[in-house]
Amino acid sequence: MAATAKEVTSPIIVRKKVYHNPEAGLHTATITGVTDLGVVESDLGGSHTKVAIKFRIDDEKAPDGSELVVYRRFNTDSMSPKAHLSIFLTTLGFQYDEFDMTELIGLQLNIIIVLNESKGSTYANVDSYSRMRKTTHAVEQF
Repeated sequence: MAATAKEVTSPIIVRKKVYHNPEAGLHTATITGVTDLGVVESDLGGSHTKVAIKFRIDDEKAPDGSELVVYRRFNTDSMSPKAHLSIFLTTLGFQYDEFDMTELIGLQLNIIIVLNESKGSTYANVDSYSRMRKTTHAVEQF
């Protein structure tokens, strides 16, 4: 079925999306998603197989009350002990020869956020992470 154009007499408003960054520093977070990004071309040349991990910030909300989220990308090409993904998993206490990344969903942890400027915008990046201590309880959602 072909789409037909409609004449509109009222204004059609479009707005630039406003992104809110969490404050820089220590936060409690929950991993809420893992996305296979497939093969991604590098700015430096070459390509890598990547995965993106989505972190929900549990101890802060956006000014409008919505959830704040940040992402961290990892190469999945190498699982050597020095690879960032390998360091991430072992820091969180996972031992593996093979690992299903979806097992991370629901995991609560501490993350440190840093804010970086690039091309006129400010981006929130996960700088480091650690398991929550057994005596620590995640902050309840607002």
